[in-house]
Amino acid sequence: MNNLIRLLSNLIYFSFLTKKRYQKEHPDETVVLCDASKAVKLPVDKEPEYGREWVTSRRCSFLLSNKAIKAGNWTILLQDIAKTELIKFNYMYGKGMVLKVSTLNNENYQFGMQYNKAVEVQDFLELSEVREQRLKKSTLSMLLRVLAVGYILYVILDHFIL
Repeated sequence: MNNLIRLLSNLIYFSFLTKKRYQKEHPDETVVLCDASKAVKLPVDKEPEYGREWVTSRRCSFLLSNKAIKAGNWTILLQDIAKTELIKFNYMYGKGMVLKVSTLNNENYQFGMQYNKAVEVQDFLELSEVREQRLKKSTLSMLLRVLAVGYILYVILDHFIL
């Protein structure tokens, strides 16, 4: 199921075109992977959680080459990276992961993707830590979930019962 969701996400985000275009523009680089992603840039390094920053996150293809990370119009050179962490988690339909990247310039990024073993086994991005954990839910996230379920129940009751 996880691979199917990853494939569909990549089709929706046109990741294969992003990879092809990048390879054409940068023939001297090796593309390690290119997957659909949600990405946020944070003012401080923090643990990933379901929260408001992900509601307005950048939806893009995450591309890792032997020289850089590319996500939309963000380019992070591998030589500018101070620390990376990979957090793996399970959710209802499969596995996901968040790649945390901190740069030497004190920029903090998080890239949320479907689980892809290629991130763990690649040799260009040194992962300082790989761990599994449950993602916390922020108060806003919990509130939005309750409102969504309430609205769905209201529509069902209004349409079929009342």
